[in-house]
Amino acid sequence: MICTLAFGSFACYFFFAGNYADIRKRECKCRKAEVTILDSLASSAVNKREILDILEQNSLGRNLANLNVKAIEEKVMENGEVVSAEVYATDYNKVAVRLTQRRPVARFKCGAKSFYCDSTGYLFPAKHYLETPIITGCVPMPEDEHFKGFMGQEQAAVIKNLSRLASFIESDNFLKKQIQQIEVAENGEITLYPAIGRQTVLFGQCDSFAGKFRKLEAYYRNIAPTKGNDAYSTVNLKYKNQIICR
Repeated sequence: MICTLAFGSFACYFFFAGNYADIRKRECKCRKAEVTILDSLASSAVNKREILDILEQNSLGRNLANLNVKAIEEKVMENGEVVSAEVYATDYNKVAVRLTQRRPVARFKCGAKSFYCDSTGYLFPAKHYLETPIITGCVPMPEDEHFKGFMGQEQAAVIKNLSRLASFIESDNFLKKQIQQIEVAENGEITLYPAIGRQTVLFGQCDSFAGKFRKLEAYYRNIAPTKGNDAYSTVNLKYKNQIICR
């Protein structure tokens, strides 16, 4: 009899406590917003203030129970820099988002239009400065300056191959410090502009990355120190097993 009464008392307590919590949550208004970037050490593509503004505009002063977190997630995902986002209410007065972001490997610049690109070839508008190689010249670019996503099949193949080149540069500490700009000619041949020295590097077609960059490293480690950084105006890497300096 005593056990039955005790069990009944506990059941009543949890029933009323649960109902009270639900009522409190329904009546509680959002007072704070919080953004957590899960991969903040790997990239800085996302502007945290922009995401916080989205959360605040769509949640502050509203009942937490009535928040459409799915709609807020969709607004966050409209930013091309964001890969994934989870919006949720926490405590009784806060809404938060946890997100992951893209890692740009290059910046495509054509006139006034400018887009970042990740290693998959995904393009999104360049809203603020990030330290990546700049790719200019004859490169297919979207007409819409707000475009985000993948271009058509043929154009996407060009973008993807150039993003592979940029990724190769970004993955090598020596090249990352050395190569500042990549220019693409009408025939697809590439010229590299180093951060140090006045010479241009004739890379040729966008292929054979490892072999060509081994030759470039050999130039900077063996030729430039003895001849000087400005001894030659061009360093040609186009031909197999050759470095032609003029």
